[in-house]
Amino acid sequence: MASIKKRGKTWYVRFSKRETQWDPEKQKNVSVLKQKSKGGFKTKAEAQAYGVKMEAASIDGVDVVKNPVFADYFEHWYLTFKFPIIRKSTQKRYITNHHYLEKYFGSTKIKDISRAKYQSFLNWLGKNHAPATVRKTNIMVKACAGNAIEDGLIVKNFTNRTTITGNQDNVRTIEYLNAGEMDKLIQLCLTSLTPRYTSKYLVLAGYLQAHDLEN
Repeated sequence: MASIKKRGKTWYVRFSKRETQWDPEKQKNVSVLKQKSKGGFKTKAEAQAYGVKMEAASIDGVDVVKNPVFADYFEHWYLTFKFPIIRKSTQKRYITNHHYLEKYFGSTKIKDISRAKYQSFLNWLGKNHAPATVRKTNIMVKACAGNAIEDGLIVKNFTNRTTITGNQDNVRTIEYLNAGEMDKLIQLCLTSLTPRYTSKYLVLAGYLQAHDLEN
């Protein structure tokens, strides 16, 4: 429950809740008191409203006491749930995205991340990165936020209905050879075939396959 007191000219709220947790050292369930406090409310009504909000969230299953730093939670999540089953190239993406979150959000707590704040992060990331990069980052963060909901840390996924941004100057374009250029490449491969270098044979095989499909 929430208790409200006045300190000086402002009001102070303390939320307390007892939970039963398993103690691995004692090998039995123990009662643990969890508390969260917040001050600086100008009126008693504001403090009461905050207390009611915490109590309602607690009833809904939200852990109102636990509120880790967002970037730290993201790191703990991917190291625990993702790293054991993904490739090294994908691991590097998670590490890079963790760096982005640390750089932008700093010590911001996960409960303080709103849709607007997260959209500002996407906009910031999109200034110097292609839309595809921002999209991949968003996919990872969305999964992390979903995990936070399962952990009872937040109620809603703050990545929902946000907009992917990006810098088109950073988009990589692939230029393909036209028919004339391809014919010249084939002739070059044919005049300098060497069994030791298989790349030329692969070029020929790809060309012949494409030619068969066209005909």
